[in-house]
Amino acid sequence: MKKINLYYAAGACFGVCIFMSIIDLFFVDTYKGATIVACIIAATFVATPILFIIQIIKSIVSWFKGSDSNKTRNATSIADISTNNQQEKSSYPITLYENCNISTEPPYKVLKFPEGIYVQVVDLFCRRFFDFQSLPLNGTYSVALFRLKPEEVSWIPSNIDKFENLVKKLYKNIPADRFVKALEVSPENETPPRDLIIRSLCETIDEEDIPKPDFLNMILIDNLKVTIDTEMIKRFMSGFENGSAEQDYLFKADAFKLVGNSPVISLYEDDILMQNYTAEAAENEDFTGKFAYISVIVGMFDKQALTPYVRLECYISDKSDLEKRSSADNGYRLEAYIPRCAGEDAEKARLELKGKDLEYKGLRIQGYITPNHIRSIGVCSQCGKTFAFNTYNLSMAQSTPCYSDDGTDTLQLSAYEDDIIGNEEWSYTDNDKTFKYFNSFKCPYCGEAYIDYENNHEMKNLSVLGCVLVNREIYRME
Repeated sequence: MKKINLYYAAGACFGVCIFMSIIDLFFVDTYKGATIVACIIAATFVATPILFIIQIIKSIVSWFKGSDSNKTRNATSIADISTNNQQEKSSYPITLYENCNISTEPPYKVLKFPEGIYVQVVDLFCRRFFDFQSLPLNGTYSVALFRLKPEEVSWIPSNIDKFENLVKKLYKNIPADRFVKALEVSPENETPPRDLIIRSLCETIDEEDIPKPDFLNMILIDNLKVTIDTEMIKRFMSGFENGSAEQDYLFKADAFKLVGNSPVISLYEDDILMQNYTAEAAENEDFTGKFAYISVIVGMFDKQALTPYVRLECYISDKSDLEKRSSADNGYRLEAYIPRCAGEDAEKARLELKGKDLEYKGLRIQGYITPNHIRSIGVCSQCGKTFAFNTYNLSMAQSTPCYSDDGTDTLQLSAYEDDIIGNEEWSYTDNDKTFKYFNSFKCPYCGEAYIDYENNHEMKNLSVLGCVLVNREIYRME
């Protein structure tokens, strides 16, 4: 096409010359017309090769541009052809679907192999598919491959939630009839993947065959009586160790009407009374005839030592419908209880809690601010009695708590007092109460340190909660 255009241009020039010559012969002076014709012919013979050269240059440039655009335009089709060729040569696996977001628990890929379709589950933090003895946890991650059934693949993407629940069950239980292999993978493939020796936790996850751990009877709530089934606790510990138990289990009971002002919640291990918790009411409160809701959380206090905990909460309201409760109602969070049936590690954990801050005792949840209408109930490690107190996040007011010498009254101290913060010699007296920076918060019955700042200065920082016993007022510096 480019050559034809060039020839047309040259022919047009010669045509113009002939036309001008004819006009010259009939209408123009002979010598003058001959000169014009001669000039036109000369210009034509000079312009033609120049146009030809320009056309060649344009053709070369267009050819290169056209080659690049063809490559871009045909990238998809070339890739498709390449993929088809790879499939014909059995170059597997082929990724059919993936959800590898870090927020996914766990991330996974659906892969096609010649013998079937599988799901590759990624364990970013090596919590599941690992070998304790030899796997270095320095950036490596692990993956495991599980077989899928044809009907399960059909869930993608129309029923993706159902499919991802399946992936979670595979990850959690490692069923023998689905598990293929597990590998340790280093960052950016610095070293070749290494096979991991993994023990299946069950034979199958098929609904008709899987033996489901039954922890529903681990806690029995009967009004103000809460009973721990010790055999169920031991099964929970075993299940957590092999991965068949969750981190936390929540137990709830229907609301019931209170017959007294300050209800006492009794905690049993089987038929043995272990602890009484008194939900002390303030002087201007009367809980008689109100409704109480008891909830219990069972979880793992120490994942390494497999030490469980049981934490109770009690909510007291005028309404029998829990959903209609309000901030005007009262809630009580009880110090976490470590069951004695958990063995020697449980006893060791209880001793380690002595004098520790609220977070260690389950009375402060990291990352959450305790509302003012939620009170805490602590247990004295010395006399075993319980006492209720309010907690205040004084750091929100640029303040920190200090306690009296007897540990039962609380002073709000401004955090801007640089000469006071961390000063062991500082003291402040108000109404015959002497406050010091590192005084401990103590049991109001026997004086044992409940939060022992005197012997644990490092626990005292500007973010600690201020503890104020029920029916006590907080002091403020004048």
